Amino acid sequence: MNIQLHYVTYADFGPRGIGHKCDPSSFDDAVDAYAEAIADGQDAAVFRMEPPTDTKAGMMIDVTVDARERLVQRFNDRRMDIPEWFEEAI
Repeated sequence: MNIQLHYVTYADFGPRGIGHKCDPSSFDDAVDAYAEAIADGQDAAVFRMEPPTDTKAGMMIDVTVDARERLVQRFNDRRMDIPEWFEEAI
């Protein structure tokens, strides 16, 4: 089995339930999906999906804190004030 390391964002879609906000992707794409979800007022989380290896089981690791830090870094790099929707979400 050759599954690559990838990231995914899950969001709460209200009455429709919890689901993927993005297809398995890079960290930056998952951060984009996370930002979109929280800007829309949805609860969301970003996970790193590590595939199994010959000697180790696969893992799903919550990296939402890292995603938030990346967003803050983007705002700072662009010399932007942190948007209200982001402050409310954290």
